[in-house]
Amino acid sequence: STCKPVDAYGCSASSFTTVSLMFEDGRGRESGEEVHVARKLISKGASIVKEAIAADKRVLVHCAWGQNRSCSICCAYAVVYLGWSANDAIDYVRECNRRDRCYRGQEGPNCGAMHNSVFCDLISEMQRARDAPAGAGAGAAVAT
Repeated sequence: STCKPVDAYGCSASSFTTVSLMFEDGRGRESGEEVHVARKLISKGASIVKEAIAADKRVLVHCAWGQNRSCSICCAYAVVYLGWSANDAIDYVRECNRRDRCYRGQEGPNCGAMHNSVFCDLISEMQRARDAPAGAGAGAAVAT
């Protein structure tokens, strides 16, 4: 989250919680350090979503544009905790984004949900780590 939760009257809402996971969206041009941070925080975000859903809480994941950062956390949750394939999760998010949202810059080959190739690669990496045989060392790719 990038904002403090408030109730319907704009007052601080103590019943709500917010977690800020700040990482850059370089639109596929992230530095090695930025990729490392994104990997760690996307995984952490998916874990937070899982914990909130398990506690029967409502969850809102958002970022500035709702295209890459928030979508990557939702894709990671679907892959790691629901067993979806990376391609299915990414395709689903893209489809929902195109269907349910309309904004300037949404169309085109480098626009819309999950157009950041680095974040898509991280989601695929999470699937490979999930599917690796126990003890194969692949789990180290997903940091939390």
